[in-house]
Amino acid sequence: MTAIDWGVGRYETTAQTLLPAAETAVAVAAVAVGDRVVDIGCGTGNATLLAGATGADVIGVDPAPRLLEVARARAEAGGLSIEFRSGSAADLPFDDGSVDVAMSVFAVIFAPDPAAAAAEIARVLASSGRLILTAWVPDGAFGEVTRLSMRIVRETLGLAEPPPPFAWHEQEAVAVLFAPYGFAVSSTTHPIVFTGATPDAVYDDGADNPIAVTHRAALESAGRGEQIDRIRTEAIEILHRRNEDPTACRVTSYYAVHVLQR
Repeated sequence: MTAIDWGVGRYETTAQTLLPAAETAVAVAAVAVGDRVVDIGCGTGNATLLAGATGADVIGVDPAPRLLEVARARAEAGGLSIEFRSGSAADLPFDDGSVDVAMSVFAVIFAPDPAAAAAEIARVLASSGRLILTAWVPDGAFGEVTRLSMRIVRETLGLAEPPPPFAWHEQEAVAVLFAPYGFAVSSTTHPIVFTGATPDAVYDDGADNPIAVTHRAALESAGRGEQIDRIRTEAIEILHRRNEDPTACRVTSYYAVHVLQR
């Protein structure tokens, strides 16, 4: 499967929907004035800006240059002094033990090598440092839609089925991953709601998400654009089936918030 370039499309639209998760993560992180905070995979800066508003010393890190520019512009517009740097979960631009709080809102979960990401995060965190990360619980409506899209792209392009992804949503799996670095894990689960006038509208509102854009580009490059319509049709069928509001559209997904502390 083609790697996702998070700078394509308009992640800004998705980020606005996911703002409640960033608010939850920052609240759980209990960021305080004087804390050295890093938002890993900061995207357009949701959690970065919220943490920066507390008076903490915050740096946002992301591998997508366009998203860093969007986040930087948002911080400047809000009068916040926040630094943004290029980097990824497995390659963080910080000295050993220099970070008090690391956050990652639906970002580290996409790291190609979870073990490398865990080792790198552990390296930069101070001995008393903590990590707060969010991870999708996979049985949500949009998790089902994403798996549908991935399956159709994979089958259309004749790609092998990948190994199962790391279970970032499971407390025990995360605990085992970070155990070599002395972290204990506590976890909670929270809802996030996607709404719109109709299931069609809810799907189309997310059509500029980088994952959807990448999948469409792969199908178009292969001359199989008809499969794009198939994905839309079957995805909307899922949203109809999962719809909680007979007069409009409301689908709920859930995400885990893990707090890791040495």
